[in-house]
Amino acid sequence: MKAPRRLRFGVGVACLSTLIAGFLPVAAADSTGVNVPAGKVESLLLSSDAIGDIVGVTFEWQKANRRPYKSGDLGKDSACALLTGPDVETFGRDYTGYRFRADRDDAENWEFTVQQRVAAYADYDAATAAFGKAFNKGALAKCNGTIATIKGETGAQWRFRIQAISPTSARWVADQLENDEPIGYGCSNVAGVTRNVLFSAKVCQYGNGGPAAATIAERITSQVAGVRA
Repeated sequence: MKAPRRLRFGVGVACLSTLIAGFLPVAAADSTGVNVPAGKVESLLLSSDAIGDIVGVTFEWQKANRRPYKSGDLGKDSACALLTGPDVETFGRDYTGYRFRADRDDAENWEFTVQQRVAAYADYDAATAAFGKAFNKGALAKCNGTIATIKGETGAQWRFRIQAISPTSARWVADQLENDEPIGYGCSNVAGVTRNVLFSAKVCQYGNGGPAAATIAERITSQVAGVRA
């Protein structure tokens, strides 16, 4: 999770209102239906054009990976590291197939970033177990309001706000701060389980990216529902 390059290099951008901690709908977990095979996980990701229509910008840069990355190093706040991803600490190694893709509106001077993560497991129970192990409601409650710095991101602070955690879904926001003050930029996150798939959607932008993240998450669940044997 990185601050927008335009901000990091001091190019002025008007700060919008602080992110709103809205309670956004997430599609209910679906334990029925055909399991998604490893070979079809990539088909669950929305295209750059599709997320561009949702967010309202054109995405010019993409990066993809077939394995989860390691979450950012938060030092003393390492228990909250999955909130910078989610990455390998969330998805583990027991998935049968995994895909990650990041899209930015510009390769160097970006303001909008969207990240999608999808992983297929042996079955619904395995996916739910992986989710529950990572998104422990009691443990993550301690991260609510935590202000952390990711090692290597000089000057960038992130404040985590937990919006909701259930056995199969989670919503949270990471607000960027400067000198402990919000600047109007942040990353809205939705994660969940549907069938045998654990997924997440992240939208980073000035203003409120929550509605876009929720829409992308709902579209991913629809993609899962469309998989046939």
